[in-house]
Amino acid sequence: MVTLIGGGHSVGVAHCSLFRDRLRDPAMDPTLKARLRKTCRGPNDPSVFLDQGTPFRVDYAIYRQIKSQKGILRIDQNLALHGSTSGIVSRFASDRRLFGKRFVEAMHKMGAIGVLTGDSGEIRTNCRAFNN
Repeated sequence: MVTLIGGGHSVGVAHCSLFRDRLRDPAMDPTLKARLRKTCRGPNDPSVFLDQGTPFRVDYAIYRQIKSQKGILRIDQNLALHGSTSGIVSRFASDRRLFGKRFVEAMHKMGAIGVLTGDSGEIRTNCRAFNN
């Protein structure tokens, strides 16, 4: 399911501070890396689309991009590299219908999880850190 949720990044953005480590990755596509370095020189921590091809559409294009070393976030790029997920990424990259079907199924499952609030959980103000 995590591999499918990565498809949700096809419509998101990330600030440069969240992916600076990727700019030191020698395997990253050099053209993309040069473009990102130029963008990230700007003031106020600029942001870029996670999907460089179809940023306003939830689709399977991001999987083709990460197969080509064009993942902006390391977590997305690692999906194409890890043995347990690389085959799934390849299937989604080549089959628009399969991705669409499985993405919908995963969203339904996530919708049924239920949000933990109060003493049972928290809604984070920053997804990378626990609230104080």
